[in-house]
Amino acid sequence: MTTVTPRFFYPSIDVVAIPDYISKAICRQIRRSYTLFFADPTSAANPLRSALECFLDERDIIKERNGKHLTLNQRLHEFKKSNVEVADLLNAVKWLGNDGSHFGQELTEDDLLKGYKVFLHAVEKCFDDPESCVKAYAAYISKGRGEA
Repeated sequence: MTTVTPRFFYPSIDVVAIPDYISKAICRQIRRSYTLFFADPTSAANPLRSALECFLDERDIIKERNGKHLTLNQRLHEFKKSNVEVADLLNAVKWLGNDGSHFGQELTEDDLLKGYKVFLHAVEKCFDDPESCVKAYAAYISKGRGEA
């Protein structure tokens, strides 16, 4: 008996549902990860890490200090000053992304599923009340239209 296992879907399928309040930039990175999920879970960790970078960008976490680019780890330390609990969750996602970038590290679909759930839960904690969600929507709509 032959068992058929899908390795690629086009368009990609949502491995884990993405809530409506997640910005387009973050969704784009998560869906890039979903595209690689079945074919190469290790490679799928890189766009998940990029989604984390997008999240920090949207939270206005600094990228440079004294003219030097901050690492993701340094940026997470900055974010931790305002939200310890979420920063600790996001740190785990950072480790998955790092594992996906280094030779010899093999991630499984289960590793990625857990990473998606941790990341989406962490982001949700930043939008845990309707008012902050609406404010995030308003900021997203206004961004790039002459407003800060």
